[in-house]
Amino acid sequence: MTMAPPVVAPSLVAGARRRTILYVVAGLVATLAWSVVVNRFLWRQPMFPYPPRFQDLREHLGDFHLVVNGADPYYLRFRFNDTTPPLVALLFGSLSSIHGTVRAMVFLGVNLACVSVVLTAGLRTVLHRPAAPLFALSAAILTPVTVLVLSQAAYSGLWWGQDQIIVMALVVVDLLVVPPRHRGYLVGLGAGILLAPVFFGLLLLRPDWRSVLRAAAAFLGTALLAAVVNVHASTSYWFHLLPSGEAVRRVYFTSIGRQGNSSLIAFAARPPFTHSISATALGYALAAVVAVIGLSAAWWAQSQRLGVTAVAAVGLTTATISPVSWDHHWIWAILLPIVAMELWATHRAVAVASLVVIPLALLRAYPVTRAIPTTEPWVANLVWSAPSLVMTVLLAALCLSLWRSRSAPRSNPASA
Repeated sequence: MTMAPPVVAPSLVAGARRRTILYVVAGLVATLAWSVVVNRFLWRQPMFPYPPRFQDLREHLGDFHLVVNGADPYYLRFRFNDTTPPLVALLFGSLSSIHGTVRAMVFLGVNLACVSVVLTAGLRTVLHRPAAPLFALSAAILTPVTVLVLSQAAYSGLWWGQDQIIVMALVVVDLLVVPPRHRGYLVGLGAGILLAPVFFGLLLLRPDWRSVLRAAAAFLGTALLAAVVNVHASTSYWFHLLPSGEAVRRVYFTSIGRQGNSSLIAFAARPPFTHSISATALGYALAAVVAVIGLSAAWWAQSQRLGVTAVAAVGLTTATISPVSWDHHWIWAILLPIVAMELWATHRAVAVASLVVIPLALLRAYPVTRAIPTTEPWVANLVWSAPSLVMTVLLAALCLSLWRSRSAPRSNPASA
């Protein structure tokens, strides 16, 4: 006998819709309110006495005017490490028509909303709860706590006027929210803004190889969009700077050994390794090993329906192996508390480790490490490189734990 589906009263549906709208509106109002608070906080608690806040945002706006006027910012800024494609200048160019506090509020509001979306998507995947109340909770409480208390990465991204938070939101929504049949477009768009999301193609392979084609199409579309405005600048970036390795060399020679650079490659380029071993060979060898470990952990996490863990593993791997990892590049670490929740039932030791590394990775600040009370260069190197070192240990522990449980995949329909 076939049972009839339950009948839902229209009043209940309308009530649920009203509650959803109220939750979303409450989240947006909270985002606006916290934008005002963070704007004042950035003025009163600057990361550096110089340069002023939003320095990178100002550079992108300058590039925007160069691109639309037919100039090539990559040629004019040859001595600077600008490794972002022309699309970034076009996206930030939308802020060129507003100024002062309005521009700051728009930028901060968009980024805080993106943090709330990331936290909502992660919590929804783990807790299997409706997204609207989780968004209100994130916008009102979790996002400000993440930015102002837990995460130096988020605060640094806001201070400099960076794009990592927006790119992270694109990737997380694509992999955790968008249905598999439409997955890939946002990852491709993120890769067109910042090349690191290319690594997330690994996670697109498992549900459907067509997702990779969609990501590639979106990636190509972003490049063509920028080329329509300025063919010379796009050609210079995609066909010269990247294939020749010039983009990486600019970063390497200007930033690789500087204080604040916390990648493994920077770790190998500072004492005690300099003058005794090839820093380049050691750095890229370490990066290759960690890449295999981190991406393997992400692959096995996804196979066991641990979606948030898989995304966090790829993101943290890219920050660890990048030639340059400033504070804002570690934005993926804001997923670690949610990763601990997802792993608690089946991989408790790794879940605890995910929480333990938060004080080492999320609370780290360059203005603090710049004033390390020691004259020993190798001790300073350990402190500056702490995020990549602790993430390497965490990724190795995660990889080992997931490898042991790889034959018993979890059942988690929400992250499928």
